[in-house]
Amino acid sequence: MTACRAGCRLCSSAFPSKRWPSGRHGIRQAGFFTTVIGENNNRLTYLLAWESLAEREAKWTAFATDPVWHKARDESERDGQIVANISSQLLTPTAFSSVK
Repeated sequence: MTACRAGCRLCSSAFPSKRWPSGRHGIRQAGFFTTVIGENNNRLTYLLAWESLAEREAKWTAFATDPVWHKARDESERDGQIVANISSQLLTPTAFSSVK
């Protein structure tokens, strides 16, 4: 598994980066990152922006059940599994954050 393979799958198959802002399901990405210094340099981290928990639940469910995504995922894993672990966290900006 590599962050590059996982990132390439997201960017070049069902959800190319240029489509993320409006995307098939309206999912807005805030950024994709790989680890340069620290543990696990094969990690791909991405942030998605949601207006509410209800929006996240509706849009993520639509994405997770999308047959186009399932096909792209299955094709990208023909040579082996890409994702070994998924960790989800919901964050909210602090009062002093530059991100609102």
